[in-house]
Amino acid sequence: SEAEENSADSLPPPERKRAKVEKGRREKAMRAILQFGEAYEAAESAKLQQIMEMEKQRMKFAKELELQRMKFLMKTQLELSQLHGNGSNHDSDGRGGGSSGRRVGGGGGVINNNHHENH
Repeated sequence: SEAEENSADSLPPPERKRAKVEKGRREKAMRAILQFGEAYEAAESAKLQQIMEMEKQRMKFAKELELQRMKFLMKTQLELSQLHGNGSNHDSDGRGGGSSGRRVGGGGGVINNNHHENH
């Protein structure tokens, strides 16, 4: 009854065995889903850490850039005030002017930059 054995192999397993196989497949699928979830969570966490680090670096760079800008402006302001101060010391009309005003057209009057006028 070799034919019966072969036909028995091709038949579906008994109900209890099939339920056990299905349960094993479900557990395996659940483990795979959980592992995927854990891997996804780890990747998202690493991504957030990277974003935070990049934001810190961006803020540090912006701060350094602003400091350089301020230093440049201060240096330029100082150089301009020194130029105005040195230029008025060589005037022969004796009016001076210093850093409070600026010459217009080389021989005209002084424009006062002081905005604290009394009315």
